Amino acid sequence: MRTRLTTLSIVTATLACTALPTDTGFPLAYLHADCAPWDGAALTLVLSQNEIDGQLNVGYPNLRITSWRPPSTLAGGSFSWEGDDQSDGYATLCDSADSCVNATRVSVGFDRVQGSGDVVSGRVRVELEGGRVIAGPFSARRLGYPMLCG
Repeated sequence: MRTRLTTLSIVTATLACTALPTDTGFPLAYLHADCAPWDGAALTLVLSQNEIDGQLNVGYPNLRITSWRPPSTLAGGSFSWEGDDQSDGYATLCDSADSCVNATRVSVGFDRVQGSGDVVSGRVRVELEGGRVIAGPFSARRLGYPMLCG
C-alpha cells in the first residue's frame, strides 16, 4: 500500500509541475476559405476574443492560421508545418496592427466527428517566436464567404 501511495504522490507532483497548455485563451473561432499566394485554395482559422464583422475583421488580439495546403476533407483532417519559409502557410499572433509575432511551428487537427456544417471543431497548437505556446480545443463557426482564387 505504501508503494502505491508513493507512486501516486510522485505522479501527482510531476503532473502538477508540468505546464500542459489546455486553453487557447481565445473563446471565439472562425474558419473560412482563402487563397494561397499562387491563387490556389487555402483555409484560414482565426481565433479571437471579439465577434467578427462583415469584412472578416475580428479586432485584436487574434491568432490567424492560414494553410496553403488544407486537407481535402476537414473531418479527421489535419495540417502542420514548422519553420518560417511559409511554403505551407503562416500563422501570426497579433495584439495590435503593429504588434504581431510569427509562429515557428503549427499543428491543427479537426475532429473526426463534426456537428452541423456551420461549426467545425478540433485542436490547435501554435509555437511562437520567443517560446510562447497557444494550444487547446477550438469550435469554429464556418463562414460561407465565397472565395474566388486564380
